Amino acid sequence: MLGALQAELRTGEELLALPCAPVVSSDRQAGDETSKVTITVSQTCNGVAFDSQQLKTKAALLLTHQAAVSQEVKAKVENAEAEPKWKEQRARIPYGSTIYKIASDVYGSNAALGMNLIKEFNPQIEDLHWVAAGQELLLPPLTRETLLRKQPDGSYRLIVASFPSLTGADDYARRLGNKGYQVMITQQWVSHDLLLHRVEIDRLKNLEEANQTWEAGLKNEWFVFVGSPRRGDQLSRTNITP
Repeated sequence: MLGALQAELRTGEELLALPCAPVVSSDRQAGDETSKVTITVSQTCNGVAFDSQQLKTKAALLLTHQAAVSQEVKAKVENAEAEPKWKEQRARIPYGSTIYKIASDVYGSNAALGMNLIKEFNPQIEDLHWVAAGQELLLPPLTRETLLRKQPDGSYRLIVASFPSLTGADDYARRLGNKGYQVMITQQWVSHDLLLHRVEIDRLKNLEEANQTWEAGLKNEWFVFVGSPRRGDQLSRTNITP
């Protein structure tokens, strides 16, 4: 039977034999009286013909694809584990204080950047110039977790400073540009009369490059470069209402 199937194969094909199905039949029914009965036994066999070389090629492609998917999943898991997560820090605004005083106490010489982030992470506050005593405030830390931002295309941006004046932001951006970084300046109104200018290193290709840039920033004290605004300027006039 297999020989007959083998004869049907084309060049390059191989045969995968399937289990045969026996069929038994009789010319008499159960209970018939007869001196003669004929029983016929037949067997139907099938097989699948396939191109062995083509099958091997497709199998190799499938295995390669599965390996690539496995590596991609592994990389995503590793990146998810490596990408920073930050813990919330909250505080209630004391009576008689100002947002700038809070930012100065928490962020030191980076008070302007602190103000910038406070406005971003507290969207319920429309104007930092007027906030109520006792109101809860989210204070994001100046860490990799909050300053390193992943973009939709997979690249990263690193926030390094914020300035009350565009001149200061331009000067700092120029210094970073001279080090070979692509730098951008974004603007944010934190109150009705205060516009801050955020300096960010842009187009960091992946998490590894972003982390390397972060370490370079710590080593070169980029995050301590921003000086405190002078007493009496717009930042220090932010009010707390009872």
